[in-house]
Amino acid sequence: MDHNAVMSFMRRHYLKNRTIVSKDITGIIEDVATYIGIEPVLHRYPTGNEYSTWDIPPRWDVREAWLKDEDGNIIASYEDHPLFLAPYSIPFHGVVTFEGLKDHVSTHPTLRDAFFYEHRLAYNSRLRLKDWRISLPADLLDRLNPMGRYEVCIDVEVEPGEMLVAEFVLPGKSEDVVALLADYCHPGQVNDSFSGIVTFMDVLKELKERPSRNFTYSLMLFPETIGSSVMLASNPERIPKIKGAIFCEMVAWGAQWAIKKTFTGDTYMDMLAGVLCLEMPEIKTISFDDGAGNDEIVFDWAGIPAISLQRYPYEEYHSSEDSPEKIDMESMKRAIEIILKMIDVIENDRIWCCVHPVPFYMSRFDLYNDAVSVWQDHLFFRNILFNLNGYKSILEIANKLGRQFDKTLGIIKAMEKYGLVRSGELGLIVASRKQRYRRLKKA
Repeated sequence: MDHNAVMSFMRRHYLKNRTIVSKDITGIIEDVATYIGIEPVLHRYPTGNEYSTWDIPPRWDVREAWLKDEDGNIIASYEDHPLFLAPYSIPFHGVVTFEGLKDHVSTHPTLRDAFFYEHRLAYNSRLRLKDWRISLPADLLDRLNPMGRYEVCIDVEVEPGEMLVAEFVLPGKSEDVVALLADYCHPGQVNDSFSGIVTFMDVLKELKERPSRNFTYSLMLFPETIGSSVMLASNPERIPKIKGAIFCEMVAWGAQWAIKKTFTGDTYMDMLAGVLCLEMPEIKTISFDDGAGNDEIVFDWAGIPAISLQRYPYEEYHSSEDSPEKIDMESMKRAIEIILKMIDVIENDRIWCCVHPVPFYMSRFDLYNDAVSVWQDHLFFRNILFNLNGYKSILEIANKLGRQFDKTLGIIKAMEKYGLVRSGELGLIVASRKQRYRRLKKA
């Protein structure tokens, strides 16, 4: 990871108007494309259109927004921080009392010196462009004169526009897709959403350099929830081709490395998460209801097993303190390593079976582990053999035995060297077929 490139991207874009439909989104997408060297496919969803109950709002951009006291002094403004103004506030210019002002002010629940991300006007379609809200640090609000009168200016441009979903595609041998999901929304914040984009930028750059890939990889960037919902609703024919999805955000710092599991907790992607944690013990798996939930929920609901990599909670969540200065580059590098490891497992996982109808003569090939002196190794080898039945993939075997993927793969590769086993289909493809069958059977 190029530290200077990461910080340059973050600083260039994190304060921009990163909301559902905005002029600023195009520039962000263009910079991602330049960094990874892939031209995006742009999916455009015009204002007023509806996709499976999700309606596309108008473009909302800020000309200026500020709060002044009776002497004309600016107390706070959009220039101070974009979280000063809640996205999709209505235009307003007038003088209000202190009590009237408080009715429109949000403060952060724990950080008294920070602006708060008030997202509800944007994401609740019934509230969107029905009211105005600003955010003030609680300490600043407490210092205001309760008998004073305050001038509020909210000058916003509200016009028809297009919600953009950018898709960066790396073709593989198979047209079956592994989706990588990240959000471009959350203005004035870097750990929330932006850290996921930057992580995947380097992941895709690495994958692009590989001579071949078994799967096609698609990085999808959209505004949270509405973007993923509309993307899948408008392309239902693609859902069966997407075999699994990985969402990523909040990986620049935070309390605990975690991989959020799917709703059922028993999919291929859940096995992937569990086996990965054996190799990287600092990571734990958390349930579908724990941690931060995002677009992985949408994909999982649509029948695409989806997991989420995150470090959550963190104190600066949904605040102006979520800033570039707090980025831990080692944490960002670790996020890239974790996701690339997931992809390595997906790429190398196959169904295997033994060639001979009886156990092969292990000591003839120097593959025998003495049952007395190295019982655990003997048992591990034997258990792998009994699971090489042409139905289980390496990941399934590793998950069943509670062993690391690479160690399980290493033993199978040792047998392959002597022509004792043969490989079949890719594990994720077979697992996806089984998962889909189970869903259809339940329906």
